[in-house]
Amino acid sequence: MVADPSYTLPIGLLATFFAWVSLSLCEAAAPIIPIYEEGNTFGNYLDANGYVAPIFHLIQVQFGESFTLPLSVNFSSAIRPPSPEFGQGWECPLFDAKIVDVQQNEKKVETLGGKTLFLIYDPRTNCWKHFYSNHWSGQVKGPDFVLSYDNAWTFTYHNGLISSLTSPGGRVIHWNRDGEKVVSLSEEGKEPSLEMVYDKLGFAKQIVLGPDHAGLSSVNFNFTADLIYAGISKIEGFQGRVINLDRTTDKKLNPILNLSDTRGPGAKLMWDAKTGKILSDGRYSYSIAEVSSDRTYPRMSRTSLVDGKTETFYFDEKHGTTDQTLADGTIRHIEMIVAPGPNYKAIRLVQETRHGKTVDILRRAFDDHGNTILDSSTLPSGIHMVKQYTYDNANRAVSYIFNGKEIWHNIYDPQTGDLRERDLISQNVKIAFDSLPGGEVNESIEKKDGGIISRQTLDENAWQKQCASLEKFY
Repeated sequence: MVADPSYTLPIGLLATFFAWVSLSLCEAAAPIIPIYEEGNTFGNYLDANGYVAPIFHLIQVQFGESFTLPLSVNFSSAIRPPSPEFGQGWECPLFDAKIVDVQQNEKKVETLGGKTLFLIYDPRTNCWKHFYSNHWSGQVKGPDFVLSYDNAWTFTYHNGLISSLTSPGGRVIHWNRDGEKVVSLSEEGKEPSLEMVYDKLGFAKQIVLGPDHAGLSSVNFNFTADLIYAGISKIEGFQGRVINLDRTTDKKLNPILNLSDTRGPGAKLMWDAKTGKILSDGRYSYSIAEVSSDRTYPRMSRTSLVDGKTETFYFDEKHGTTDQTLADGTIRHIEMIVAPGPNYKAIRLVQETRHGKTVDILRRAFDDHGNTILDSSTLPSGIHMVKQYTYDNANRAVSYIFNGKEIWHNIYDPQTGDLRERDLISQNVKIAFDSLPGGEVNESIEKKDGGIISRQTLDENAWQKQCASLEKFY
């Protein structure tokens, strides 16, 4: 297959997407479930509502082979109840995932990664459905709420707090609590993979992680509480990492957070004492303009304290759009798909306007099955790349066209539906597959003039993997 020039969006642009970063719970022969992870936007320590929100990713907690959960802690300047484990200003999505009533017939779910889902009640089915996507559904069962993803993974919330997770293979992870405080996390029938140790005042003192699936030694995270601010002020842990949060105030009593992390740059973050919204991060001064309460985020602007240049950022989750003006005057517009379906939250358009000229940096189109049928992009050099994909009525990949030229074409057996040939048009080569008794398959790479380049025999498992690979475009 001829390789085409690849296009990767710059890291800075990816950060502005405010896209959900998927972490996964994985196990053999099981579907992947997204654990939507909270991400910063418009600055390294700022969320989409304008609150100071540094996020510290600590480690993946392992529950045996190929099964992990993300352990992160978030600090926020938003006024909210203190974390049972870490105190005022803190949240641990893995511990604090919850479900709450927003209004009649609407619930808000906070996921294990820190993101939010909205569920709407359907009285015809006595079931709760995700606000946009059909992947999620839930039911009330006494004090429990059972949330399912594609009827495969289930999350159980007891009295509003996450209490267990069940995988498609029947593995169950339990959140063991003392009141609201997490005591340990464990897979059913096994020793805890995570245990909490608390000091005399009830703050987290230590997290102890058991050996991983390979039997390697356990890991500890140590915490120091600041009684003045009633919350954790220091984290020490894995591979010598140290995180310090020194808090003071200015003359107007606006809080100031001097943040240092041995794994990243520090920051001096200041926010308004009444609203909790950011004022400065040491490099920029910020202004937050509230726009709408209907899940539409505020417009934020920041001005450089060095050269006085201003940038703006606005994200509308309801309509899936982001508009940003960069310091050099570039206007960037991004659109996501927010309609129900397999491409919910997929990026479909990125446009940039510079010096009065608008360019489509990225444009995508999808069919009803969620397959990409068009992926068009423009590189900074001005080179255009247009990738087109076709599928047959059985939803199988048929061809890949790059800048108007067909790169490869798949041929399937009309009786069995098995892949029998891939033609690499531009290389004048084909890959042919012939079935043998017992489920084995002969794979041969041939020149169109009949010459054999290579030949091998695949067993049934290898053949299935080869088919799965060749029926994808990437």
